[in-house]
Amino acid sequence: MVLDAGCGDERVGLFVAALAGRLEIQPPGGRDEVVNALLAEDFLIAAGGLRVRGGTIGTVVTPGCCAGLEDWRDWA
Repeated sequence: MVLDAGCGDERVGLFVAALAGRLEIQPPGGRDEVVNALLAEDFLIAAGGLRVRGGTIGTVVTPGCCAGLEDWRDWA
């Protein structure tokens, strides 16, 4: 799944759903509960890996075995 500035809401939603798939959210959990639960997570998992490519200079970060997002808060 490619995510970039041209992605529509549906594609972004699919990615968020993939990240949230392992969360335990009590019904009738909605969008706000999912977002809050994701932000509260110490570890995010993207099944199948995650490759990040910088558009300006073409830098590519290729996933390891699991492409853990453990340090996602440090990316900013």
